[in-house]
Amino acid sequence: MALNLCPETMGEDKTWRFLGIWMKNRWEWTASLLSCMYYSITAVGFYDAMSAEQVDFILNQTEMQTLVCTADYAKKVVTMKQGGKAQNVTSIIITDDADPAQLSSAQEVGIAIHTFAAVMQAGDQGSAMPFIEP
Repeated sequence: MALNLCPETMGEDKTWRFLGIWMKNRWEWTASLLSCMYYSITAVGFYDAMSAEQVDFILNQTEMQTLVCTADYAKKVVTMKQGGKAQNVTSIIITDDADPAQLSSAQEVGIAIHTFAAVMQAGDQGSAMPFIEP
C-alpha cells in the first residue's frame, strides 16, 4: 500500500485492487495472501499449467499492474511484455535474487522490479495503513 503497487480500478460497479501471485509454495505466497486479505486486495494466483494467453487474459480482465513472483516467473512476465502481452504490468515484486540482465530487460519494457524485502521495509517505515474491511 505504501508504494501504491495495487492501485484501485473500477469494474462491475465496484472498486477493486488486484495483486497477482505467481510462484511455487513459499512463505512469501502466504504472506502476500494475508496482506491482501488485510487490505481488501483481491489476490489472483497464477499456475504453471496456464498458458501465456490465459495469464494475459486475466491480466487484461483485472487491469492488474503488480505481481509477486520468483525470478523464473518474473522472466516469463518480461518475455510476455516483450511479445505484446502483459501490457498493464508495471511492477514485479521478486522474492529472490534477480540477475542484472533480468533487471535491465524488465526496465526496458517498463517494469519496475522491487524486492520482497524492500516492499516489506517500505511498509514498516510508512505510516500504519488502516484495516480495510473486505
